[in-house]
Amino acid sequence: MATAAYVTARSPTSGLRGENPYQTLFHRRVDPTVFRPFGCPAYAHVPKEQRGGKFRSHGRKCIMIGYTYG
Repeated sequence: MATAAYVTARSPTSGLRGENPYQTLFHRRVDPTVFRPFGCPAYAHVPKEQRGGKFRSHGRKCIMIGYTYG
């Protein structure tokens, strides 16, 4: 449900003359390249303290299930 609200708030609406609620509220344009299909491959960042060495992977493969907020 939160992912649907995230995408809807960043989608153009006719009531705002083609702008989206996010753009109207924060006066910043939304970058459409950040949207990804639900269930597509994604990579999560692994913090330096948890990597276990200089040459370890900086990310781990995951599946996109939503967006983080903050």
